[in-house]
Amino acid sequence: MIEVDKGAVEQLKQFREQSGTDSCVRIGILSGSTSGPTLGVSIDEKTDRDEVFSYDDLEVIIDKALLTYCETIVVEFVYQEGGGCSGAGFKITPQKPI
Repeated sequence: MIEVDKGAVEQLKQFREQSGTDSCVRIGILSGSTSGPTLGVSIDEKTDRDEVFSYDDLEVIIDKALLTYCETIVVEFVYQEGGGCSGAGFKITPQKPI
C-alpha cells in the first residue's frame, strides 16, 4: 500500500504538470548515494508490472515486486528549516527499508 498525504498529493500534481504530461507519478528506487539506494519520484507510463493507486485525479504507480518488498510506503511533503539547510521536498518512508 502507498499512503500519500494531502500536501504531497498537491505537490505531486504540480511535479507532474511541470513535466508537461498527464503520465503517472512513479515511486521507484534511485541510485545509491553515500547512504545507499533510496526511494524517489519520477514521471513514467504504467506497465503490467505496476500497482496503481489513485489520489484525487493523480495516479501513483510502483513496481509490484518493490511494493511487496517494502510492504507499506508513506509519502509526505515536508518543509525543513534551520541548521544551514532549508527547503522542502518529498519524504518517502518504506515500512521495510531498501
